Amino acid sequence: MDSIELAKKALKTIGTRSFSCWLYGGDWDTYEQLTMTEGELLYLINKEVGFDSAFEGFELVETDVESQINDMAREGAWPDGGPMARVNGVIPEELEDLSDDLEELDLDDEDAVNRMRERLKAIKGGDYTFSFDIVDGSYSYYFAEDTEEEIHLTAEEVLGLLLGEHGGSPVFDGICSKAFDEDLINDKAEKAGFADEHDNVEVGGRCEAIDQFVAAWGTLLDKIAEDVVTEENLDLWLRYFDDDNNLETDIEEWVEDEMKEE
Repeated sequence: MDSIELAKKALKTIGTRSFSCWLYGGDWDTYEQLTMTEGELLYLINKEVGFDSAFEGFELVETDVESQINDMAREGAWPDGGPMARVNGVIPEELEDLSDDLEELDLDDEDAVNRMRERLKAIKGGDYTFSFDIVDGSYSYYFAEDTEEEIHLTAEEVLGLLLGEHGGSPVFDGICSKAFDEDLINDKAEKAGFADEHDNVEVGGRCEAIDQFVAAWGTLLDKIAEDVVTEENLDLWLRYFDDDNNLETDIEEWVEDEMKEE
């Protein structure tokens, strides 16, 4: 059996396999299993060592281990999603004084009520400033706090936010009847992508076991090409892959130790 056929015989023993990977994101980290299919492992080995003729007839599946690890890390660190902008208060900075006056308004003072009604009628649509926290879906991780952003609102929406904050006040009669809450602001912030610029927390990890697995297969294929690995001793070399713990030892050293024991 020539080296190409022997390499093919060895490669046929590769199947779907899981590897322990260290993942991190923000202040979270853990170990998780990353499962790689036969085709993905063959692709990684071929990319590492070449020897294209030995891989003919196999289905290689292109993969990016780093991207998979990053995706797993992001999902693990923020399982409920994130980052998301969440407004700290529904009254924009430009209307805080008006809102305070509404809170203190003496409804028995007809002149004061009329003046307030005129102020409300004068409100126009435009860009209004709000304070946001940028958080994950469970509100357990803060990407940023008290960051200011402008939201474009119609006059009706501005009045609706004031009505929602000061609900029940007759001063709004005939001016505004539809109240809005923080959902209006948060939805607009999401559409504007305010949280995207804060998506800069590093996530990632490493999977040394995959690197060791691929490197070991590279050595094995090299030894087949050099006729060091033959049909007679191939099974001994392949036994190296039966135990994940073996990956921490160089495959040549492991084979030497096994041969001494035999």
